[in-house]
Amino acid sequence: MELLTPHKAQNFFYDVLYVTIVEQKQMTEVAELCELATTFGIPREIFLKTYASETVELALLDDLKLCEMYAIRALPSYLIEYNKKTVSC
Repeated sequence: MELLTPHKAQNFFYDVLYVTIVEQKQMTEVAELCELATTFGIPREIFLKTYASETVELALLDDLKLCEMYAIRALPSYLIEYNKKTVSC
């Protein structure tokens, strides 16, 4: 979502968390993410093309490295940075 509509990304990610927790949908499923993206005005084919791009794959790998580095195992999680120190909670 950050690549397609950066101004809507925060709301999209909030909705991903909401749908995961409240509606208990599997938001790791591409079909569910695609359905949610369409509610933000992103055409299905554009979302799927972007989702399958190398740019998104590399960004996801970077996120997974952060999760591993900070032992993040559940959502929601937050990284707090201050004075060049980072903690997760």
